[in-house]
Amino acid sequence: MQHDSFFQDHQYLKTIFDHLDLAFWSVDLLNGNIFMSKGAETLLGIPRLAFEKNPAILKEFIHPDDQYKYDKVMSDLFKDQRSQLEFRMINQDGDIRWLRVHASTIFNPDLKMKLQYGIIFDITDFINEHSNLTYQNGFMQKLINEVNIVLWSYDLKTKETYYSQSAEELYGVPLEDFTKNPSLWKDVIHPEDVTEIEKDERLLSGRKVTCEYRIIRPSDGDIRWIEDRAFPTIDQNGQVTAFTGVKIDVTARRISEERINQLTFFDVLTGIPNNYYLEQYLNEITLSDEPHQSFAFLLINFDRLKLINDSLGYHFGDLLLVNAIERLRQQLAPTDLLCRIVGDEFAIVLKDVTREDVEQTCHRLLKIFDEPFYIKNKEIYTSISIGISDFPVTNLNRKYLINQAYYAMLLAKENGKNTYYFYNKKDEINKYNIETESELKKALKNEDFVLHFQPLFHLVTGKLTSYEALIRWNHPIKGYIPPSEFIPVAEKTDLIVALGEWVMYEACRQNQQFQKRGFPPVVVSVNVSTRQFYDTYFVKKVKNVLRKTGLDPQYLELEITESIMQNIEKTKPIIEEIKNLGVKISIDDFGTGFSSLSILKHLPLDKLKIDKSFIDDIGTKKEPLVKSIIELGVNLDMSVVAEGVETVKQADFLRENNCDIGQGYLFSKPVPSEQLEEALLKNLKHGAQD
Repeated sequence: MQHDSFFQDHQYLKTIFDHLDLAFWSVDLLNGNIFMSKGAETLLGIPRLAFEKNPAILKEFIHPDDQYKYDKVMSDLFKDQRSQLEFRMINQDGDIRWLRVHASTIFNPDLKMKLQYGIIFDITDFINEHSNLTYQNGFMQKLINEVNIVLWSYDLKTKETYYSQSAEELYGVPLEDFTKNPSLWKDVIHPEDVTEIEKDERLLSGRKVTCEYRIIRPSDGDIRWIEDRAFPTIDQNGQVTAFTGVKIDVTARRISEERINQLTFFDVLTGIPNNYYLEQYLNEITLSDEPHQSFAFLLINFDRLKLINDSLGYHFGDLLLVNAIERLRQQLAPTDLLCRIVGDEFAIVLKDVTREDVEQTCHRLLKIFDEPFYIKNKEIYTSISIGISDFPVTNLNRKYLINQAYYAMLLAKENGKNTYYFYNKKDEINKYNIETESELKKALKNEDFVLHFQPLFHLVTGKLTSYEALIRWNHPIKGYIPPSEFIPVAEKTDLIVALGEWVMYEACRQNQQFQKRGFPPVVVSVNVSTRQFYDTYFVKKVKNVLRKTGLDPQYLELEITESIMQNIEKTKPIIEEIKNLGVKISIDDFGTGFSSLSILKHLPLDKLKIDKSFIDDIGTKKEPLVKSIIELGVNLDMSVVAEGVETVKQADFLRENNCDIGQGYLFSKPVPSEQLEEALLKNLKHGAQD
């Protein structure tokens, strides 16, 4: 780790210094970051939060006779000078402690950082143990030996070497060994790290150096990680004459980092790289200067893992995966990457391959599952389905590759499983539908849907008469998705039934909540799809929603489409049952279907909603057709609603031709429930004035 980044990363610094129990503080003058280690909090008796809010609070606890020393330290720091001073401090119990501070300033314009920092040592015991003269003559040497940090120096002219007493603990050898062999520190460096150390010539050029390397202790062969900070001494001629530095044992921190790295980038169960590793791997390939090879991206899914988990337990499933991964590994080249995406899905990246190579690899992978696995004396068979992204790979984006390979894998399963399938761009539309269907199922489970409401207003009085509930998909990544993008997919499956039931329940619940809060009762309308309408238990489900929410049936309106009218014998009994409940029924998007007057006059409908496409014709030659539809609704004793009203001219025409109600952006767009409350509140005041 570089010296600058060591102090720059606030959270990292906190972890390390808290671990080492050092009394450390820092103030970044450029970005305002203030830090006090746990050790400093304990030593000084000052709460960390209090110091980080006001570093000057430190001076309040310094002995009055020594407060000038605090001013001296701060003055040196603002002059970018090092400072080393002893002072007395009075803790909250009234005890006087002797402390020594080593303070300095680091400035790095590239990192936009100017950091004042200090390390504080408690020297009270040494002061009490020795007289002032003894302290002046020998205290510093003893203090250095007591601190768990190795101080060292090397004189280039005299070849003299100095190491503090703590070097014996770190290296496991007597101190005199360093005097006998000045290069001992280098002789014990791990062979893999020696080259990097020898390459570093920054010291000879007069620059300070911080590096980390491993040593193999001569005494027991134990490997330790050392952080070595070295500073050159330069004479008046600009020549380096000596080196001084400090060595810190950071083995515990490095072990912790390696453990974190293992947990972050490798799968705990199988030990192979995980999804995060894959993303980093692909990014490195993308940024590499080397010519791109021909890549293949394979997504593997185990065909029977869920059945095995459900019947034998997840422990069996885990053991199966571990054994299966070992088989897969044996079929791959050292340059290939095998990683776990999630659950029973795994990815393989093949490098420098042809399409024929990919097919041969897939055949080998499928073949190895012909033989059973033996898990706890049970014979278990499984197989895999393999999806291959667009080949050769042209886009190394992880999500892009996974999406393509995932769809190809689904097609492999549709083709009987235990096979492989190459992604084809012609399947893009089907891919979108399959992905959307899958995400819709998750969204229903996670309740990622919300309702927006579009008010309907009386065109003469301006009073709010009802509001239509419209579903919105609040996708966790993509944000709000309009119904036009997911309703068509849902209508091709039974998902439209589940969505419709959720909308009906939520709309009724919200309506009832408004009424409980004192708003006047208003009708809420919900759209009903053909598949939902013809569901065997549809009427029963409507009853259950009304019962659970407590909503009076007269305040629920179901909007059905003209297509439902085609089968009058099947439709009429259902409509009559709904009407007997007291629920209103309207025909939505009128004019776009094939309903006839003979059908309409035999159905107990409450409202006719003219489709927006006709409202857009107002002011054109087709305008008389709008009049005819309004007259039809009036003659059938139905309220007439104009959908998609966007201009004052359209509203005036509709009003003049006896259209009762308007709905559209001229009055209000669909809004969340919170904004609908404002419209209801205005309606409440409107009613009071009437």
